[in-house]
Amino acid sequence: MNEAGEPELISRERLNKEVINALRSSSPRVDVLQEYKKSIEFIELVLSCYKSGDFAPIAAKIQSMKGLVINYIKKRFLLSDEYSLDMAWYAVSELALDDIINKKRMIPMLEYYLKTISRSYVARKRPYLHREKSIDDPDDYTMNVYR
Repeated sequence: MNEAGEPELISRERLNKEVINALRSSSPRVDVLQEYKKSIEFIELVLSCYKSGDFAPIAAKIQSMKGLVINYIKKRFLLSDEYSLDMAWYAVSELALDDIINKKRMIPMLEYYLKTISRSYVARKRPYLHREKSIDDPDDYTMNVYR
C-alpha cells in the first residue's frame, strides 16, 4: 500500500531489499559474546566428558536447566498440568543426554537445543492428547468392555 492507502505493485527485488533492511535494523535480543562464551564452555565440557567417559557433569548441566525449559513449555504451549510438565521434562532431558552420549548430534548451544526438543515433543504428543481416552474414565462407555 502506498501513502494514499492504494494498492501498489512492487518488484521482487524491492520486496527482498525491504525485508533485508528490516532484518538488519532489528537488534539482537541476547548478548552475542556471552552466548558464544557459554557455547564454548559447554563444548569444552562435552569434550572432557568424551575423554573421561563420565557424563555426570553433562547430566548435571542438563538438570540445571529444568526450570528454564519447564517455564518455556508453560509459556509457549500453555501446559500447566504438573504431571504433563514432568513427563515432558523427562523426555527432553533423556533425549538430550542420549544424543550427546551416543554422538548423534553436535550441540553447541544446550539451552536452544533443549527448547527445540521440547517444541518437537509437545508437537508430536499434542495430537495423541486429543485422541486417546483413558480406560479408567467412568463416563467413557466405549472403552469399558464389560458393559
